[in-house]
Amino acid sequence: MLTPTAVNDLEINNSFLQSVNINIGDTAQGHINYYYNHYKDTNDWYKFNSSVDGRISITMMVENGQNVFLELFDGNGSTYLGGGYTTTSTTWNIDGLAAGNYYLRVRTYYNNEYAPYKLTVGLTTPAFTIDAEINNSRASATLMQPNDSVTGHIGYYYNGYRDTFDYRKITITQYGAVEWTIDVANGQNVYAQLFDNNATTLLGGNYTTGTSTFTVDRLQPGTYYLIIRCYYINSEFAPYGLKTKFYPVSPYDEVESN
Repeated sequence: MLTPTAVNDLEINNSFLQSVNINIGDTAQGHINYYYNHYKDTNDWYKFNSSVDGRISITMMVENGQNVFLELFDGNGSTYLGGGYTTTSTTWNIDGLAAGNYYLRVRTYYNNEYAPYKLTVGLTTPAFTIDAEINNSRASATLMQPNDSVTGHIGYYYNGYRDTFDYRKITITQYGAVEWTIDVANGQNVYAQLFDNNATTLLGGNYTTGTSTFTVDRLQPGTYYLIIRCYYINSEFAPYGLKTKFYPVSPYDEVESN
């Protein structure tokens, strides 16, 4: 008998609730759709945890040239995120995923196929670190100093939830101009806009795919809000850097009340 190179996986792992744990960076081995006594092992499930946002890579290596699926699912075990099938060795990359638990399913393309396999999970982290959540509204805005630099992630997705807004609160105590620079690390379309104290009256800003600087002049002392969001709110995501500068008004300029 010719035995496969890849050893068998730990059974029973036929549903996402019975998933075998695998760590990011590790390689798992298994056999799929092998037959005995009227039973075929049609599904192998694996579970891994990503502790940070990033791009998940999943690699399938099939030993015997048959068609094998490797599919990535969300934290609910049912929402399909990416993957495909291969007869040799293929890697799929699924970007814009937030930290959380994810599931992998292995199955053959045809019911009469079977295969020994090896699979590997990888993670690529973004250029900028994540911001402190929750900051999705005016009420939960994170404080940012008038001359400060911060980083963040916008639009990353996990288990039915997408982080669509980041609110930053800036308070100035003098008359002057606020300048802010947004640096988008992955080339997607990201808005950086300054709003009045009500967080609804737009004062300035726009979107960029790289690095852009915006300025709003003649501002009175008070609290203002910088809101970060993607242009395509349901599909885009980005790591970003954000810098602010405050330029106080000249002492020779007219000030209120006069």
